[in-house]
Amino acid sequence: MKLCLGKSRVDFDLGKLWKEFKKQRRSSNFREQSNKAKEIRAKQTIQHTTSRKGYARLEYEMVEEKDGASVSRAEVWIRGHSDKNGKPHNAEIAEIVDKINACNQSQCSESTAQSINNDPISQVFGTEHQGRVRGLGFGVTPTGVGATTQNNAIIKELMGLREKYEDLSSYVYNQYKQGQQGGDGHTCTCQPQNGNSSNKCGMKCKLIDWVVGTHIVAEGEIAIDDPLHVVEGAPIGVGSYMVWVQK
Repeated sequence: MKLCLGKSRVDFDLGKLWKEFKKQRRSSNFREQSNKAKEIRAKQTIQHTTSRKGYARLEYEMVEEKDGASVSRAEVWIRGHSDKNGKPHNAEIAEIVDKINACNQSQCSESTAQSINNDPISQVFGTEHQGRVRGLGFGVTPTGVGATTQNNAIIKELMGLREKYEDLSSYVYNQYKQGQQGGDGHTCTCQPQNGNSSNKCGMKCKLIDWVVGTHIVAEGEIAIDDPLHVVEGAPIGVGSYMVWVQK
């Protein structure tokens, strides 16, 4: 029989290979390894029920069932060790599931639940060994999961900062519009702090381009003249003012 590999051709005797395979399977070395593997397999009581599916595909299916909502590895692990009716595969797994559920109920923060260092799985089974992570599929490492979790936390924090920025922008814009609508009748609401006000609050002012020095870029009135008033973490200082821009 001939096997074509690109431009090359490999000749081999299928019957001869089959005989060698059967001979190898009947050898004492193979039987010794087989018996050892069977003994190890017999000691495994925490067996998953995913067959060839694996955790990665199981997690994907669970996310699809929840319309895209994320699932924890504790949920994936429990599903991967349950039968078709959703019940634990055996009594030992049932005991572990009870412990995981108890840890889930005691979790007080979302960030804790997402970290593999102290989530319900790690609390029940202990710290993960290098090179694999329970409930996350083949090829996943603790280092990789830690980096992903950290990135997700940073993204979530940035989203929160973005919302605050948008709220602040909306507030400033509304204050600006109120100042425009008030015109010359705008009433300054600032109050002196620590007796440091120079009583310039409400005075009309002009904003000049600090590069050219002669070009007027806006007109308004002084809103706060207290040098100790803090803006972006620092006092505005003597001779500086917060102003309402009117035009």
